[in-house]
Amino acid sequence: MGRLRIVAEAAEGYAADWDKELALVELAARAGAGAIKFQLLHPDELLVPAHPLYGLVGDLQLPPERWRAVAERAREMEIELLLDVFGRQGLDLAEKLEVAAVKVHSSDMLNEALLREVAASAVPEVLVSAGGTTVEEVGRAVALLAGKQVTVVLGFQAYPTPVAENRLRRLGMLREAFPDVALGFADHTGKGEDAATWLPALAVALGATYVEKHITVAHVLRDPDHESALAPDRFAQFVESMYLAEAALGEPAGADEMGEAEQAYRLKMKKHVVAARDLPAGQRLGPADLALKRVPDPPADVLFRLDEAEGATLASALSANAPLTRAGLSS
Repeated sequence: MGRLRIVAEAAEGYAADWDKELALVELAARAGAGAIKFQLLHPDELLVPAHPLYGLVGDLQLPPERWRAVAERAREMEIELLLDVFGRQGLDLAEKLEVAAVKVHSSDMLNEALLREVAASAVPEVLVSAGGTTVEEVGRAVALLAGKQVTVVLGFQAYPTPVAENRLRRLGMLREAFPDVALGFADHTGKGEDAATWLPALAVALGATYVEKHITVAHVLRDPDHESALAPDRFAQFVESMYLAEAALGEPAGADEMGEAEQAYRLKMKKHVVAARDLPAGQRLGPADLALKRVPDPPADVLFRLDEAEGATLASALSANAPLTRAGLSS
């Protein structure tokens, strides 16, 4: 649907539940998302054993056969599978699963060894996190990923992220700094805020062609990142709103280019050049012969400016208030 790519961010929201991870794929696809993204977690790639979340991340680690089932379900549902990777083990599995893209999380934006491994991998596209990352750091990452299709994704999770902290005008700065890459936005607005369904539309207006939004099976489960996730029905409304926002922007075009509806409005609502009185054929037109008024059902070649008719000669007689057309004039 157009150029906008809407991604259902499942992250680790599956909570290591076999049925839930497959259900999230189906829910995202049925909601109209173009892709679903999970975090491919291996605790030793992310945390030291003494970290308080080490055990939790270990519980979220899934065996490769589970991820193969997720990839198969994504193919069945015709939705792209994207994965956050945090090290070689995750990257190898992402390659074997033939995912559409991997994301280098904010955790690894300074991990040049991993970035080089990603650059040398068979994965065709890389999503680069600009959240909590300076423009200079993003630039180094983009340079290391030369040869890959790259999308720079603004946004960060603050459980949830306050609306004013999104600083969406940074998208303009990123566009200026990286004119040859795509831009994206990862929204983490609180699930109960009205802005949760419209704020990413501002990012689309500022040039983002990729939008992430967390999805959850149900808030009552309090799965990871539920603070900024939408339940399936509201997520479907969000997807529809984003596509409508994209449509409202129109196609990239010149500043004066109009769509068919606006051209029809122009033809109907502008005043038209009409005969100020009955005029005979052969009349050489002067200011006293012409007026500007709207006419019903104006012909496509009606004139809008008096100076387009002044000095011309009528090819055939016109009654008062009849519109002048280009075809009806001779020089």
